Amino acid sequence: MRFNLIVILFLFISNMGIAQPSINELPTDQYEQIRIKGVLFVDIKNTYGNILEMEKLLGKAEVSVSGKEIGEETREFKYENGLQISFGDFDLKNDKPELFYLKTNNIFIKNVNLSIGNSIEKLGKDIIFNKDKDGSFSIMFTHMNGDCCPMIIEFDQQTKKIISIEYFVWT
Repeated sequence: MRFNLIVILFLFISNMGIAQPSINELPTDQYEQIRIKGVLFVDIKNTYGNILEMEKLLGKAEVSVSGKEIGEETREFKYENGLQISFGDFDLKNDKPELFYLKTNNIFIKNVNLSIGNSIEKLGKDIIFNKDKDGSFSIMFTHMNGDCCPMIIEFDQQTKKIISIEYFVWT
């Protein structure tokens, strides 16, 4: 019985390891140099969704607010150039709103400027690929080992061309 329990525990732990994403960890200096449309990603996060601060950084946006009536306000900023940014948790008393989603067609990461349609080969050879549940691959970047909040680059598996650049907070 004890042997069976050890085997089951081993299989459970092994399976958990397989489910973990493969992530490219960026040191602080590289993480702080990520740019979205030429603007530091950290600066975007530090606006905490303030409409005037976002306008100073990225210009005018279509801003929609939802969830206010249930105390879970979310602000979504949509720009003409395809950039989408969402902040949430505006009504928390002791916390500032958090950037929880971003979709862009251009990013500066690892000292490389990437756009939708570019080849992932611009990132070089030392990139770790994450195997998605459907068997396809993506590239994930986080600050150090912060796997809660990846920058995800999806690409066409045959052509290696970038098809999506997104950031989101896993909850």
